Amino acid sequence: MCNADGHVQPVQGASTSPTPGPGLGIVFGIVVAVLIVLLIVVDVSCYFINGCGATAAICVQVCHRSPTSKEDTMEEGDR
Repeated sequence: MCNADGHVQPVQGASTSPTPGPGLGIVFGIVVAVLIVLLIVVDVSCYFINGCGATAAICVQVCHRSPTSKEDTMEEGDR
């Protein structure tokens, strides 16, 4: 706003500093989400490779099927 002298005065309540980057909560949320996705990927890969992990436990409890590992199938002669 201009005053009577022609000088510009900042509007009350307006911030003149640049806006900061993302807040701490957003950064923390992104880090937690990445860690959860990484945990799920590792667990699923352990399930398919070794037949162990939380995914294998869920399959046993819910589907009533036992996880098979590569060692079990190799002993049976399958590849």
